[in-house]
Amino acid sequence: MIDGTWSRRDLLKRGAAAGGLLAVPGILVACQRTQPGTGESVQNTLDKIKEDGKVRIGFANEGPYSYKDANGELVGEAPAVHAEVFKALGVPELEPFLTDFGSLIPGLVANRWDVVTAGMFILPDRCQQALFSEPEYRGDSAFLVKEGNPKKITTYEDVAQKKATIGVLSGAVEADYAESAGASTSQLKTFESQQDGLEAVVAGRIDAFALTSPSLKYTAETNADAPVEVTKPFIPTVDGKPLPDYGGAAFRRRDTELRDAFNRELAKLRDSGRLLELIKPYGFTELNVPESDVTTQQLCNR
Repeated sequence: MIDGTWSRRDLLKRGAAAGGLLAVPGILVACQRTQPGTGESVQNTLDKIKEDGKVRIGFANEGPYSYKDANGELVGEAPAVHAEVFKALGVPELEPFLTDFGSLIPGLVANRWDVVTAGMFILPDRCQQALFSEPEYRGDSAFLVKEGNPKKITTYEDVAQKKATIGVLSGAVEADYAESAGASTSQLKTFESQQDGLEAVVAGRIDAFALTSPSLKYTAETNADAPVEVTKPFIPTVDGKPLPDYGGAAFRRRDTELRDAFNRELAKLRDSGRLLELIKPYGFTELNVPESDVTTQQLCNR
């Protein structure tokens, strides 16, 4: 669309009526936009990735969401879903770029990749920085603790009341949940990876490591000899209200066409049951499939 009322076909018709002078510019305007501040023409990202046959994705090597397996292949919930979506859009290749979790959105904004493929939670502050797809999955919280859960930590309120020390990932939301429940910043230790968090639990440097239940189950399963266990999943409470979390793909704020095309294909996967088939190999169940009445708009505004 050009101004919200003209379609590409309308513009071509008007160009033909004027001797064809607008026909070629009309196509260029429809496929490109101007970079604010510079006037430089910027190609529509959806058109570009279709032309290139690949889409650049940022990931943080967090299982089971998006990580490299023993063969160096990119696997996980997000790559499985995104590969299926982009294939349907005519983009057969995912080109991965590894970074730490806290750099995923900055790298997206800086045009180092086109999509964040990391199972990133859809949160209001993140919605100010990026466009999110509709939810791909629901991921409740849990803790990784020593066997027997010596301090009996099962909620963030327990962390605050028992003066426990917990680990969180850099840039992740768990620190906010703990502080909202009354924990002090001195009780929180930041780590760059799940493995670092597990090793800190085993060594007794922290009492628990907080993350989503699927992530922690993956971490425990891939460290089968470690004397740890994962607590029962729970929904964090913020301001007295339960706050279930949902994850999705993130796009640059200007890439509405790409986000909308992604959402159309994602809805087909969810409605057909194919979404569950894609994420099930990574430890997800039907409980992790987002409810159809939960929308990104609701999550961004809560």
